[in-house]
Amino acid sequence: MTATDNPRTEGALAALARFCYRRRRLVLLAWIAGVIAVAFAGFGYGAAPDNDFSGGSSDSAKAQALIEKYFPERQGDTLTLAIKADKGIDDPAARQRIEKVIADLDASPVTGPVTSPYQDENLVTKDRRIARTTIPLTVKDVRKTEVKPLVSLVKEASGDGVTLGLGGQMAEKAETPPQGSSESVGIVAAAVILFIAFGSLVAMSLPIVTALPAIVAGLALTKLVAYLVPAPDFTAILAAMIGLGVGIDYALFIVTRYKDGLQAGDTPETATVKAITTAGHAVLFAGTTVVIALLGLIVMGQRLMTGVAVATSVIVLVTMIAAVTLLPAFLGFTGHRINALRLPRRTFRRSGADGAPARERRTLAERWAGVVQRRPLAAAVLAGTALLVLAAPTLSMRLSNPDASVQPP
Repeated sequence: MTATDNPRTEGALAALARFCYRRRRLVLLAWIAGVIAVAFAGFGYGAAPDNDFSGGSSDSAKAQALIEKYFPERQGDTLTLAIKADKGIDDPAARQRIEKVIADLDASPVTGPVTSPYQDENLVTKDRRIARTTIPLTVKDVRKTEVKPLVSLVKEASGDGVTLGLGGQMAEKAETPPQGSSESVGIVAAAVILFIAFGSLVAMSLPIVTALPAIVAGLALTKLVAYLVPAPDFTAILAAMIGLGVGIDYALFIVTRYKDGLQAGDTPETATVKAITTAGHAVLFAGTTVVIALLGLIVMGQRLMTGVAVATSVIVLVTMIAAVTLLPAFLGFTGHRINALRLPRRTFRRSGADGAPARERRTLAERWAGVVQRRPLAAAVLAGTALLVLAAPTLSMRLSNPDASVQPP
């Protein structure tokens, strides 16, 4: 017996759908209040990111353990000061400028001893025009706000034939401007696709307005869960991306089945119950599968990946709950108006023979599906070839951690 055949599960989902439909105002208010409360607690008092790569048996974890044991003063990242002097670093004016910068960097509370290129000939080129030195960071999880003044200090010291630059992972982070809202681009793209697919602004908006509160609540919960399972700083981006995808996808299943029910003559309430007890099962099964797959990252035994697994699982769980509770409430508000604000479309009808009633001509999607069903092997070969062509760039893909080489010159 599958999950969809279980009468207890079906009865529970039917009761839940009926309750959310009939008590839609209460459900909506509960969601609004819950999201506001969780967002206030999570974004206001959530745990700070923890970029700890320790744990597990990877080479990086072993290297980190050796550093912590034998070189505790070197636990932090490093910066590189690059120097170019047109007249050579031994020019009095250039030397005075370079030594002042090195002294200022050495005096920072987040840096360790800085070796001057005037003390180590290996740090200077033969023509004495180019030099460098490494600046150790003594703080393990130094913040960008603590490195930004060092970057500004080096930039402001350049001039009069002396060019100074600060490199390193933290320097790049400090210099990188805020990224654009890629999530907004994704939402707009999803809205356009849904509008074309559904042909209605109301139907298009339901998956999006269901997913967004779930994502906000899920992200806030990940901040609170981070007190128990610390997560790195990139977790929020990854969780938002996954949450947006599955949230819209799950709501799309249910809205499609709801529209089918209305078209078959069901009342809005009956169509809602049928949608949740059928497509809702698929949502629960798919969401549970995603959660299990994400939690598989825990097997790696690294704290960082464990935090990512738990945080992303939390946001998937929240989107599942929203799909089977908040969406039925929205369907209760829309009712038959789900097809309102329709996309203008031409309706083609073919006249029947001998005065038979005219019937609608099949849509392009239906005709395409018929071609694929009649020629499955050819369709599979063409689709596989197209995918291989699109995947060809992976053969020249370079896998590595990003460094200064990926930055603009």
